[in-house]
Amino acid sequence: MRDEASKDATKRIIKKILIPSDGSLNSVRGLNEALYLARLGSSRITGIHALPICSKNSVGTFDTYVTYKSKLDKDFLEKVKISAARHGIKFS
Repeated sequence: MRDEASKDATKRIIKKILIPSDGSLNSVRGLNEALYLARLGSSRITGIHALPICSKNSVGTFDTYVTYKSKLDKDFLEKVKISAARHGIKFS
């Protein structure tokens, strides 16, 4: 459990939080921590989604993957936006 001193420090220090997302479980964990911190300090959250770099040989396959992955990440970030709004947190 987090102590009161760290809560007070968070309120004074953290104004903006960047959430990188690849849709993984670690992304969700990071999101949950960011929501917790944002609630403490009235912080603003900004989300981005990331894709891996690929070789020239797999460009056709990669284009299909990018389209699929981009939709998943946009859906994930939309859920994050809704969750943040429920907690009164600004998300962009």
